[in-house]
Amino acid sequence: MQNRVVRAVGGSELSCKGWMQEAALRMLHTNLDPEVAENPAELVVYGGTGKAAGCDRAFEIEGFVPRYIRPLFCQGKGPVRWVVLSRDPEGIRVTDDAVMAAMAHDEALCHWIKLARERVAFQGLPSRICWLGYGDRARIGKIFNDLVRDGKVKAPIVIGRDHGMGMSLHACMVVVADETADTEARLERVLTRDPGMGVVRHADAGYPEAIACAEEH
Repeated sequence: MQNRVVRAVGGSELSCKGWMQEAALRMLHTNLDPEVAENPAELVVYGGTGKAAGCDRAFEIEGFVPRYIRPLFCQGKGPVRWVVLSRDPEGIRVTDDAVMAAMAHDEALCHWIKLARERVAFQGLPSRICWLGYGDRARIGKIFNDLVRDGKVKAPIVIGRDHGMGMSLHACMVVVADETADTEARLERVLTRDPGMGVVRHADAGYPEAIACAEEH
């Protein structure tokens, strides 16, 4: 039998009936691609005695969290979710505009919010989530409090993070922007200390990026 070289596939064009099937096919192709897999010839199982993986050193590949997420946490950057208690989707449009105006220098963030407007449907109370850096969370919290005070949204805004599992309660900090001066102080305190604790924990663990961020701030 003539050997046939299989190459890993990329791009957005489907060769299967859906992405669930496409994902499985692309993983198989990746394990058969000699430029990707360590030993692609041993992938196929013969009579239950062959190897069922193309790479014996898969765990040497750096994981998603240490590679992409941890460096952001070390800088005090993480997810922020807000909910408009008025139940009016217009409230999210107003907050979207306010965030994009305040964070106009962050092209990726603005691009995400525009995509979310078009493609992410609301479930329950209208809400939005994005990633904000150290200092930016507190700044956005004050902006939201001003929106409530000035009547640009019809009810208070709840600000949290993204930790809720299934039907469980929210597992992290929650603070409400309700227009008052007292709340403005709480927003600044909570939305500064919360990401700050993440920086401190990672600095204590010895990560250089977190140590540099702690020294700077």
